[in-house]
Amino acid sequence: MSRLDTTFFAQAATAIILVVLIGVSFYLRTVNISERVRWDYDRSRDLLTSYHIWMYDDHPLLGHHASGFHTHTLDGYPTILKYPPWYYYYLSLFWKIGRTLDGFLYVNAAIFSLSVATMYSIATQMSNRKAGLLSAAVFALSLKYVDSSRIIIGLQVGMPMYLLAAALFIRSLKKRSRPINVLSLTLLVSSVSFHYSVLIPFSVLFFVSELSFNKKIAERLISSLVYGTYYVTLFFFLHIPVISFFGLPLFLVRTPSIT
Repeated sequence: MSRLDTTFFAQAATAIILVVLIGVSFYLRTVNISERVRWDYDRSRDLLTSYHIWMYDDHPLLGHHASGFHTHTLDGYPTILKYPPWYYYYLSLFWKIGRTLDGFLYVNAAIFSLSVATMYSIATQMSNRKAGLLSAAVFALSLKYVDSSRIIIGLQVGMPMYLLAAALFIRSLKKRSRPINVLSLTLLVSSVSFHYSVLIPFSVLFFVSELSFNKKIAERLISSLVYGTYYVTLFFFLHIPVISFFGLPLFLVRTPSIT
């Protein structure tokens, strides 16, 4: 058997294993799903708001609470800062596709199940095919990951997006592709409207990008200024609804909450 034949069969076997893992992952995430999902205050609020966007064509101007930050209203009263509403609009797509509560949950489970392939891509690029299959299997079968995928809150719902951004970022470094790199970081900045904690890995990856793509100090400074300006502009663009409500000074001067 030639090396080409061996490679073909290895790739075919890998594809079959991934399809099986995705299928098993979807089954584990959907079995008795309506009984396993817990609806507390935050999740119920997000579910209801996104349902109204789909069913009644509502258009909320603000998103969920950014409970880690306190600010003030224009008349001086303390309040909790809000996220932009894009997370609600994202969830409304689940309603549009699924049509019912169970359908909504099935759409979310399908997106998480497809992330098995993303996890395979990440580990394969960082190591090899065996590591990729092992990582994909853990993500597909681990009860911890299965349970967390049923938690309908911003940080958890955005997980497939974070994994995709990571896979693209690694690929951009290996291929030395700035367009793919920009796409990966753009995806991370966009997901900030789901949860602000994404700013931490974004900052690290932005720093790594500039070190990797530019060898000279002058090039790094210019590149950091150009691309940094783009990402900051995108961040503020996504937050226009919040800035319009609170005003730019109150949006910028926020106090971390200790509660």
